[in-house]
Amino acid sequence: ERGLERPSVAAAMEPGTVVLWSRGDGDVPKGSIGIVKSSTPGMVKVGFPQGTWQFEQAAIIKLNLGEYVLYKGNDEDIPREMVGKVKHLGAAGMVTAEYPHGTWDVPYFTLKHIDEISAKRQGYLN
Repeated sequence: ERGLERPSVAAAMEPGTVVLWSRGDGDVPKGSIGIVKSSTPGMVKVGFPQGTWQFEQAAIIKLNLGEYVLYKGNDEDIPREMVGKVKHLGAAGMVTAEYPHGTWDVPYFTLKHIDEISAKRQGYLN
């Protein structure tokens, strides 16, 4: 008869993975998008525009295709506060986001994650 299995620890996240913290605080506001700098099983070091911190891996969520983002950068082609939908996650933290007036590749640090209800409140229609 087999003994009790140890609970499995999630595999370490790959450096370069675009992620968000499931919570928020004074340093990293809710919805901030970061990039994995390094990780060990159970812990992840994530770089955000505000700085780099270590988190428990359970609190870090991978940014997925189809999620909504708010543009916070300064590209003249994309209005600030424009809502887009993630279409592709590329190398070096580049995110392809589809906006109502076009699709652009933008760096992760110019984006903020928002939920579907907030996206619709701001006028984003599928």
